[in-house]
Order: sequence, then structure tokens, then C-alpha cells
Amino acid sequence: MAVEASQACINNWGRPISDITHLVYISSSEARLTGGNLQLAKELGLKHENNRDIAENNPGSRVLLATSETTIIGFKPPSHDRPYDLVGVVLFGASAGAGAKAVIVGSDPLVIERPLSEIHSAVQHFLPDTETIIDGQLTEEGISFKIGREIPQIIEDNIVDFCGMLMEGVGHSEKDYNKMFWVIHPGGPAILKWLEKKLDLLLGKLSASR
Repeated sequence: MAVEASQACINNWGRPISDITHLVYISSSEARLTGGNLQLAKELGLKHENNRDIAENNPGSRVLLATSETTIIGFKPPSHDRPYDLVGVVLFGASAGAGAKAVIVGSDPLVIERPLSEIHSAVQHFLPDTETIIDGQLTEEGISFKIGREIPQIIEDNIVDFCGMLMEGVGHSEKDYNKMFWVIHPGGPAILKWLEKKLDLLLGKLSASR
């Protein structure tokens, strides 16, 4: 799946595969040696000297980021004692697309390239004492999930401050929320509903996340 997604991405990119300088491959659905990154590079025919350094410090870098996910380690028989195992597989399997995706990341695009989006800034914020609200433990049966019912409320209580910090960093105010293109890791429909309500988003603003 990752090979097909990567090939489609490269075909839409506009430059030859030999111009890929870095490869990043992500999957929680495998545990093997050699890893999936080597297998992916081989199937795609990438250069043997693919870089491992920091792409940001190397002008002209083009990073192929590919992910392939089935969440197969979460599949197990339903259990009344662990209802959230099934919920976790449904939520995170669906959000990962239960398939594969690929994107090429770089800066200063050439005329022959066809860039789709530009990253202006990035920020992350950890909420204190919430590290066990969503929990996944690897057991002999696979991953066992625990998902707190209070997650939508936690997000509602904190999303305005986080979005305000993000918007301020790029010179916008909270009044510009509806001018933005929103792509959100959904985590379930309840979270999206809380976001729409709290940020006063127009109908359809979160359609890409549903």
C-alpha cells in the first residue's frame, strides 16, 4: 500500500524519483528486520545513499513521507471487559485511513514542481495530567485501549487558548477562524461537534475531517 501511495505522490510531484533526498516511513502495523523503510526504498528504486540528516538544514531537500496502516495489532475478539478496544480500532483505524498515504515535503519549489500546501508554522501543546486519558498498552493479544469519556470536555476547555496561540504566531486573530482551511485528527464525531461549537465555525468547515 505504501508503494502505491508513494508512486502516485511522485507522479503528481513533477520531478523524477532520483530527486528524493530523504525517506520517512511510519507504520504501527509491523515489527520486522529489516524495516519497512528499506523495503519501501527498494520497491520504489530510491537511491541507496538516501539521507538521514536534518532536511531543514539542507536546502534543496525533498522528503518522501509515507505511512501505511491497518491497525492490525488492535484487532481481537470483542470483550465486555474491554469495550474500548473496539472503539480504539474504529477511531484510530478510520482516522489513519486503514490504508496508505504519502507526501513530499520541501522548500523553495521549482517551476516544474506542483506544490499543494505551504506550512507557515508548527506548534504543539501538552496538557498537564492528561497522559493517561488515552492509553494503549501492547499485550499478548495486541493493543488494549483505554479512552476517557472526558476527552471532548477537555478539548472544549483548552482549544480556544491553543488555537489563539497558533493564530497569533502567524499574525491572525480568533476572528479569522472561518478563513482557515481545517484538517483535524477527528478522534470521533463528538470532538468535531465540540470544536464547531466552541470556535463558532461555519457549517462545512470540518468536512475534510469527517
